[in-house]
Amino acid sequence: MFEDADSCLGSTQADWGFAFHGEDAEVALSTAGSEVARVKTPLKVTHASDCSATAELQMDTTVAGALSVSGTLTSSSGTDIGAAIIELQQQMAAIKAAGVVEAFSTIDISSVVTANGKYAGAAAVGTSVIFAPHDEHNVGVLDTTTNSFTTIDTTAAGVDYAYAYWGAAAVGTRVFFAPCFEDNVGVYDTATSTFSTIDISSVVTADGKYAGAVAVGTVVIFAPHNVENVGVLDTTTSSFTTIDTAAAAVTGSGKYWGAAAVGTSVFFAPHSQFNVGVLDTTTNSFTAIDITGAGMAGSYYKYSGAVAVGTSVFFVPSEVDNVGVLDTTTNSFTTIGTTASGVTAWPLYIGAVAVGTKIFFAPHNEDNVGVLDTTTNSFTTICDTTASGVNNDYKYRGTVAVGTKIFFAPCDEDNVGVLDTQWLA
Repeated sequence: MFEDADSCLGSTQADWGFAFHGEDAEVALSTAGSEVARVKTPLKVTHASDCSATAELQMDTTVAGALSVSGTLTSSSGTDIGAAIIELQQQMAAIKAAGVVEAFSTIDISSVVTANGKYAGAAAVGTSVIFAPHDEHNVGVLDTTTNSFTTIDTTAAGVDYAYAYWGAAAVGTRVFFAPCFEDNVGVYDTATSTFSTIDISSVVTADGKYAGAVAVGTVVIFAPHNVENVGVLDTTTSSFTTIDTAAAAVTGSGKYWGAAAVGTSVFFAPHSQFNVGVLDTTTNSFTAIDITGAGMAGSYYKYSGAVAVGTSVFFVPSEVDNVGVLDTTTNSFTTIGTTASGVTAWPLYIGAVAVGTKIFFAPHNEDNVGVLDTTTNSFTTICDTTASGVNNDYKYRGTVAVGTKIFFAPCDEDNVGVLDTQWLA
């Protein structure tokens, strides 16, 4: 196939010609009898004196579909590539089973930031992880290809409150931070490494406004914490509006903490509320799903995060002994117990992320990573974090995945926690 045959051979097709040169497996291209180029044939066939043949790919080749090899695929040095891959897989399986490689590790950031309550929430853009500033006056940026950690100042944009933001969501190359005490939405542009704000003071000004953010298309939804509304940011126009929750009898402080989207609906994790908040983004209507029937009537600070797997939403246990589960097709709420795994250090976890069908919970007071297998609804714990020197009471607050690795947003820890799920048995 020629991208532009006229440029190569001229516009007069009658003058075009080609000739195959078997001695060197090349094709000569000509126009009006004059050779203009020689190109190798994709497949070179060499015949021995007895006419037997061997085939050799002599050009870089892209296989658009599946490549099936009926014989042995060997490298130029004679290595059986198929056998080498099988051997490597077996070695990896043995390493995982033996626990030779520790799946949990840390990236030290103490030379850059050391405050307590550093960040609250994280979002990934490509191979970079962006941490939402909470008590730090900067945006944390982790390059996951080099494990280098840098910061972007926020004070130049007038952002210097403690409890500034709580939650992050990415849309394109920009990350939007949920306003907690700040009267603006923080914006970090990864393409330019610049921080700016979108003023919302004419719309809402309370402290502890929102706790959690999730993107639905180009709109970012903020989970109501101390305000009686859902925050809505249209990222194409930078316009900020709210949707009332009081009409659904959802009022008071500490309402929800975290949000997850399933299709065009957003589900808010109940913190002090005894319901799951639901926003239909197609109608901008807010409703609530009662959860007291699931034995939650006596619980106060219930969950601190939400993650969707398929059509179910799972809620991160904070000061309850279970993972909350909402089937969004039936609006039925159930729980999966955690006490059998010995987790008791409230607040247990803050934030979670799904890798495949498993959910990983970010340790806050717990000295482990919580794991929920959504195919079996079984909850376990892995990775003693104290072995890596991670033993603060308020370790991490939020998490995000890049490939097979999970990154935990540092709260009081002077490191970014890292869980490489490929090393889990």
